[in-house]
Amino acid sequence: MVNGDFMIRMIVTDLDGTLYSDIENFDINRFYRIYEKLKKLNIRFVVASGNQYHLIKELFKDIIDEISVISENGSLILENDQEIYATSLNKEELYRLCDGLSQYRVPYLICGKRSAYVLKRNGIDEFKDPKHFPKIEMIEKVEDIDDHILKISFNDHFYEGNDIKKTVNSIIGDDMEIIATGFTAYDIITKGINKTFGVRMLAQRYHLSKDEIMAFGDSDNDIGMLRYVGHPYIMANARKEYRDMFDKIAPDAKDEGVLKVIEDFIQHQS
Repeated sequence: MVNGDFMIRMIVTDLDGTLYSDIENFDINRFYRIYEKLKKLNIRFVVASGNQYHLIKELFKDIIDEISVISENGSLILENDQEIYATSLNKEELYRLCDGLSQYRVPYLICGKRSAYVLKRNGIDEFKDPKHFPKIEMIEKVEDIDDHILKISFNDHFYEGNDIKKTVNSIIGDDMEIIATGFTAYDIITKGINKTFGVRMLAQRYHLSKDEIMAFGDSDNDIGMLRYVGHPYIMANARKEYRDMFDKIAPDAKDEGVLKVIEDFIQHQS
């Protein structure tokens, strides 16, 4: 499955649909056994996810002070539990975007460093799923937020219009962009700030070439990151259009395919 005749110094993985299919059934003990072997090989482990840092920190609480995390699709990056980069929406931009989304009746979630926020009038229960948003607050109005805002998220199955991306694109302006984070989920984020940006930043920080990086992903927001690294793996459960872009396919996330590939790689190193 993996040719061990190359040097890997950093492994990057997406979470949902990649490292695991269901977070509640993920074999974290198996992961930790693999992680200890990566440490001995001096290979840095990196999480690259659209999820909140709070969720990632809880999942990897025993090693969070040892790994790097590209969270919120690149808008918040941490190393050893210390922030090294964060993008920011200023209040004027935040209010303008929220007014536009409200005008078109697009329910949205505001993602900050401290918490995520949803307007009470939207009443979207799915936004309150602790598996994806462990830190979330219900607010009366956007002006109530006192936080560093990273991005805005929305989900198209809450929308009653015909083309949500076209609608939201008409609102965001030249400095922002929409990225898909799953089959129905999207983020409005500062243009150019994404997982690829995060991986490139870490590669420069650790003086790594692309050929020293292995990465795993399954969704649209992973494609740029996978194209950037020297050893990309698309998941078997990814859409066919994404699988067709890459030569290496990791087994399905429900079978913990990422762990299988890494285990095979480690075996070739011994």
